[in-house]
Amino acid sequence: MTQFKDKSAKQGADRATVGLFTYPVLQVADILLYQANQVPVGEDQRQHIELTRDLAERFNGRYGQTFTVPAPYILKETAKIFDLQDPAVKMSKSASTPKGLINLLDDPKVTAKKVKSAVTDTDTVIRFDEEKKPGVSNLLTILSTLSGSPVDDLERSYEGKGYGALKTDLAEAMVEFVT
Repeated sequence: MTQFKDKSAKQGADRATVGLFTYPVLQVADILLYQANQVPVGEDQRQHIELTRDLAERFNGRYGQTFTVPAPYILKETAKIFDLQDPAVKMSKSASTPKGLINLLDDPKVTAKKVKSAVTDTDTVIRFDEEKKPGVSNLLTILSTLSGSPVDDLERSYEGKGYGALKTDLAEAMVEFVT
């Protein structure tokens, strides 16, 4: 599994724990328990679904139809959500600072504060450009997903407005989504 390889390379192979090595099997058990046909995941979790599928198919082949073989459900637009403080890396609980991560159990005020302090750029134009405006593009992607509005429509609706308006609306949408 790539996570095991990455973490053991960063921390040193001698620091890799058995928990890190066996965690993917625990994830498989969590998925198979509920007999899901599809599992909503980010692109970085596709490998875990493939492991789940392999183990379910092997078990079913040996012992008869027991488990549903799930498929990954990955929305192209949100396959990877980026860190609010470093939009060059994916949002992750193992990030260098918790300010870039939205936890589902965060207090609504904490969520709003994290969104309002998200990194953007020195420009004032709200437009989607992953290369030149990764922070703004990340915020637009998240808001588009939560609101159901296409990014193009959001760009038009924020024409002439500043980043504060975008961040405030995103904070409200995010708080509403998780509460």
